[in-house]
Amino acid sequence: MQNSELNLALRVLDGYSSASPLKYGQIESISPNYEVKLRQGQLLVKLASSQDRSSLLSSRDRQFLTEWLQYCPARLVRIDPALGAIAIQLWADVCKQTEKVTFLRIPPAQGLRKHQHRFSWWVKRIVDRVIAIVLLLTLSPVFLGLSLLIYFDSPGRIFSYQWCVGERGKLFQRIEFRTTASNLTTQHHQTTNDRQDPDKCNDLHVTRLGCWMRKYSLNKLPQLLNVVRGDMSFVGSSAYGLKDAIRLAPDSQRQLNALPGIIALSHLNFNLWAKK
Repeated sequence: MQNSELNLALRVLDGYSSASPLKYGQIESISPNYEVKLRQGQLLVKLASSQDRSSLLSSRDRQFLTEWLQYCPARLVRIDPALGAIAIQLWADVCKQTEKVTFLRIPPAQGLRKHQHRFSWWVKRIVDRVIAIVLLLTLSPVFLGLSLLIYFDSPGRIFSYQWCVGERGKLFQRIEFRTTASNLTTQHHQTTNDRQDPDKCNDLHVTRLGCWMRKYSLNKLPQLLNVVRGDMSFVGSSAYGLKDAIRLAPDSQRQLNALPGIIALSHLNFNLWAKK
């Protein structure tokens, strides 16, 4: 299917798609204006250079975009960081719903591909997953206990999910135990400052139990599931949330190509330096 056929599918859907409320702040359309192109089986979504080049999708709601993506043959979607955190998050949610892999378009990192083809790299990935599975089984009573504490302290969802940028710009949802009040919307979890000091509860929405879990990093235990999935490693680069990732300068965005870790190398190096 070429780009002209994608536009045809868009017009066909326009005949029967009905608007529906969005979950994130009741946004009525996907914004800002952008254009979409299909290249080599990948759907490229970037900021429109002019109003004339803007895609008709820019003025459609979430339900329409979901239906349109189901017609799109692309299995991989690359999104321009210039679209902004809210628009990228909406695209990521819809791509997950339609089972399409989502990447943030970032500059390539020199030497990364060669490094990832080393035998030791693949051994490390396998070892990470095996250790994560063992820890999940061993710590299952702790998971159950914390889940019950969270539920009785503030009934609602046990886990919180945050879109982060992983290896080569691949978007994934980082899983943590919920530490905030249950009446908060998902948007609050996704768009609040991604790089908080875990030892401080400077967010008024953080519960007393959540503050205690953050102090001892217990809220990060579910990230073992991310390691099993291959989204993260035990030790790696910092895991950037969408809001922080798109704020990086283009040259700084190269670091997003690396596999993020539960323990950031930068924090580890700083702690070692501080002990000297």
